[in-house]
Amino acid sequence: MTRQTIFVESGQSKASLSGATIIGAAAGSRSARSSIVRTLFNTGSRTYYRKREVWCCNDPTCVGAAAEASRQSRKTRGVPIWVGVVIVAVIGLSFLLIIGALPPAP
Repeated sequence: MTRQTIFVESGQSKASLSGATIIGAAAGSRSARSSIVRTLFNTGSRTYYRKREVWCCNDPTCVGAAAEASRQSRKTRGVPIWVGVVIVAVIGLSFLLIIGALPPAP
């Protein structure tokens, strides 16, 4: 028997948008615009892994099973992030169009 180290997914962090971020981007904030770009192109997400040690026999099927367990250790995912981004973008753009269509204040 040998001890092998496998990596198990332990969590994720994701960039997110809020109404304040969208309003800030519309007002010209560079940091708000970069936050929107990170969210839209999914560069703000990160997956965290931890090491786990497992005992395995020297049989090739056992070694393959340990490698497969490492690959299958990812948590099940719900709705993809891009669906939420599209919904927030549509709501934000609609909000900005409504504000832009209002007559100017006297």
